[in-house]
Amino acid sequence: MTEMRAMDVSEYILRKQLTGNLKLQKLLYFTQAYFLIKKGVPCFSDKIYAWDSGPTIPAVYRYFSRFTLFFAFPDDIYIVENEDGTLERRRYNTETISEYDRKLIDE
Repeated sequence: MTEMRAMDVSEYILRKQLTGNLKLQKLLYFTQAYFLIKKGVPCFSDKIYAWDSGPTIPAVYRYFSRFTLFFAFPDDIYIVENEDGTLERRRYNTETISEYDRKLIDE
């Protein structure tokens, strides 16, 4: 199985729960901690930094800060609204997340 990245986990979380960037960062932090407790290994390899606004994965934060809203659909498609008001359609890539890991993230 391919190693998970924080971006893959972010997209999976957004598919389940619409949220803003700061809350997403906190959910990633808790997911990482939960994996360390349950499996003894990290969920993803990206480093988490302590920013003034809380735990942050800079690459994920920068990527999602371009958008003001996230809209999710059950067929692995999500729509993001850019700062200029244009909508962009994306497809989730959750192939790197095993069924067991998906259950842990959902918890």
